[in-house]
Amino acid sequence: MLYAPIVTFDEIDRLRPTLGKIVGTSGGFDPLHPGHATCIVESKKYGDTLVVIVNGDAFLRTKKGKPFQDLATRCRIVSCLRAVDYVVPFEIENDQTVCEALRRLRPHYFTKGGDRSRTMRKMRGNRSPRSCGRTRAPRRKRRQSNRNAKSAAPSRTRR
Repeated sequence: MLYAPIVTFDEIDRLRPTLGKIVGTSGGFDPLHPGHATCIVESKKYGDTLVVIVNGDAFLRTKKGKPFQDLATRCRIVSCLRAVDYVVPFEIENDQTVCEALRRLRPHYFTKGGDRSRTMRKMRGNRSPRSCGRTRAPRRKRRQSNRNAKSAAPSRTRR
């Protein structure tokens, strides 16, 4: 498949048994810029299937007055990114959050970057928390060189 399919939450529900660990990310992507693309590509490493939720035109009208590109166009552009497995258009009038989309998607992880501090949220029990609260990204093991283990940088400790 050349481009990621643009699907509904119902289609994701039907595919769920075959998707493995689902990572979700979201945004208006109006227009898509390098910061968006970096967040999307980096999100893929947290799971098996990356689902990108594209916020609707009402979200953008509230955020910045009017959309530069319509929802269908933004979905088609996002679907062209190689890291993306599925794109879900999402629109709820008078709702500026992604909480309802996360409730429907039920990702294992939710990532967010850009104009917020870079975050990754783990969805406990494969359900989004009511508050859509943040958790830390899982720590990756630091690889040490076998040649000179003494010179390896010390691991970070939690504060």
